[in-house]
Amino acid sequence: MWNTLFGESTSLFDEFNWLSREMDRLFDPMGIPALRNAGGGFPAVNVATEEDKVHVLVFAPGIDPGALDVSIVGNVLTIKGRRDPLEVPEGAQAWVRERSAGRFVRTLTLPDDVDPQRVEAQSRDGMVWIQVMRDETARPRRIQVH
Repeated sequence: MWNTLFGESTSLFDEFNWLSREMDRLFDPMGIPALRNAGGGFPAVNVATEEDKVHVLVFAPGIDPGALDVSIVGNVLTIKGRRDPLEVPEGAQAWVRERSAGRFVRTLTLPDDVDPQRVEAQSRDGMVWIQVMRDETARPRRIQVH
């Protein structure tokens, strides 16, 4: 398909792919994440809200939950930790390295009405589920009209 659209330019894409791999290999020893993987951050998170609580699901496979530092100040939730690198077998050279390693920090701004005193966290199967309750005074209240 690429040959049809761009003639012989597919080699140009191969050259960019090679350059990207070489840049990743160059910066990897310094702890800089792979350029091709830059974006959402690690660990990946999902955040969902309900009327009375906010759920934060942190996808952290291979990380000891006891090694995670989870804190909340006001409505800002911070998750800190470290993921150790996987070793390449002796004599082998990594060709593609998509799994990042090293220290990480994720900071999430939650809705303004969360209660930082009412937070629970659980871990199971490489996922950390954090539940932050919302302040009861900030929730909608039905008012009876007479």
